[in-house]
Amino acid sequence: MKLKKTFYKKGFSLVELVIVMGIFVVMAGLVLFNFSSFQSTRSLDATAQELATVVREAQIYGISVSNIPGSEIFPAYGLHVDYIAAPRDVVLFADLDGDRVYDPGDGEEVSTFRIETPIDLYNICTSQTGEDTSIASNGFRCYRDDTGTIINEINQITAVFERPDPEPYVYDNILDPLSNPSRAFARIDLIDDEGFGKSIYVWKSGQIGVTNPFTDVTFAEKPVGGGGGK
Repeated sequence: MKLKKTFYKKGFSLVELVIVMGIFVVMAGLVLFNFSSFQSTRSLDATAQELATVVREAQIYGISVSNIPGSEIFPAYGLHVDYIAAPRDVVLFADLDGDRVYDPGDGEEVSTFRIETPIDLYNICTSQTGEDTSIASNGFRCYRDDTGTIINEINQITAVFERPDPEPYVYDNILDPLSNPSRAFARIDLIDDEGFGKSIYVWKSGQIGVTNPFTDVTFAEKPVGGGGGK
C-alpha cells in the first residue's frame, strides 16, 4: 500500500496578524504626519512669496504712472497692516491725498491680500531708527517680543512708494509721517500650524526679501486665532 503524504499550509497566527497590523498602522501614521508637515510647509512658502509679490506690486505701481480708474490722480502706492483691526489682512492702497497714511474710508484700498489658515500673521516689526539698514545695529520695534509676549510697541506698519524712487517710506504707528523720518525697514512674520515661520522684509533701500528660518525671533508659543491681541 502506498501512503500519501499530506502537507498543511501554515497561516498567520493571531499574534502575527496583530503585529503586522500594528506595523502597518505605524507606517501609515508616519506617512500621513510627514505629508501634513509637507503640505503646511508648502502653504507657508506660497503665502510668503505671494505676500512679497504684493509688496513688489505696490512698488511697481508707485514708481510707474498708474492712476485710479475714473480719476486723473497718479498717486503713490503702499501697503498697510493693522494687526489689531485686521490681523489677517495686508492692504494694497493708493495714497490719494499724499499723506503717506492709509485712509480706509476714503476709497484708497486697491486690493486686500488675506492670509488664510493654516498660516497666521504672527508679528510685525519696524526698525528703531531710520539711519541704518543693519538689523544688528538698529534693533526692532514690534508687536511681540522674542518670547512671543505681546508688548504692543507697534500694531500698524505702512510702506509707501512714491514716484520716481523705488525706495519706500516706512512707518509704524506714527500719525504724521510727513513730519517724521522713515524707518529703515518693515518686517512681517508668518507662522504655520507646525510652528515654522518666514519673514518678509521691506527695506528702505527698496529691497524686498523673504527669509527662512527666522534669524532674529524665537517663538515661544503660537497665538490662538492668528493675532488680534490673543
